[in-house]
Amino acid sequence: MQWEEEKEEKKEALDSWIESTEEELRFAGAIYEILENSTTKEEFLRLAKAKLREYKNPWIEDALQSILNLASD
Repeated sequence: MQWEEEKEEKKEALDSWIESTEEELRFAGAIYEILENSTTKEEFLRLAKAKLREYKNPWIEDALQSILNLASD
């Protein structure tokens, strides 16, 4: 494989990682805001789980669940 082709593949992989990471950061920010504004743990869990269902990216589903677990344990 020519370097130019290999370089393009690497750039595409990095772009995908950056997009996924940005999505994880947005989710973590949303969970943080829900946590900040929740008056009970039950309210937090309900709203946080609803927020998790909004994200339909199967590639980062485990990462988002881990973020939610971090905030809810």
